[in-house]
Amino acid sequence: MTLGDSDSEVFSSRFDPSDKYIASGFGDGAIRIYNTQTTKCAFTLCSHLDTNGMSDDMPVTALRWRPITSTMKTANVLVASYADGYLKHWHATSGKCLHQRQCEDNPDNQLYTIDYNNEGTLLATAGKDKYIRLYDEQTKSIVLRMKESGDLPGHSNRIFCVRFDP
Repeated sequence: MTLGDSDSEVFSSRFDPSDKYIASGFGDGAIRIYNTQTTKCAFTLCSHLDTNGMSDDMPVTALRWRPITSTMKTANVLVASYADGYLKHWHATSGKCLHQRQCEDNPDNQLYTIDYNNEGTLLATAGKDKYIRLYDEQTKSIVLRMKESGDLPGHSNRIFCVRFDP
């Protein structure tokens, strides 16, 4: 099955929890969400599209659907990281950006990977600056910043993948 007709490269893809949709983050900065049954683009998420259908966002480097739990009841929330260090929470079905932030302790950072814990209460991010940051999903604030220190093992280069232990 082939989805979409964009000339831009795909950097990240994720199925939604029901497997009805697959979200793809493109190098042109757009997120296109395809219906897996019809293969048609159901939603496009980006800050702005020009007359040629191009986004003014930086490339989308990672995507995660926020788990739906008793504490995180809003459905269809897709979180995206961008090459310019932005992290955006999108409501996929309405196309609204619910929240966005740039790494406040390193605005020049590039984000490459994100992941949620099973409860959807913590979001981990990592990228070019070698730090893993954990954010509280309710307050959107940093709760922990991790990097190697002294004799402790850690990351000495960019981080391309981060995952919570299930």
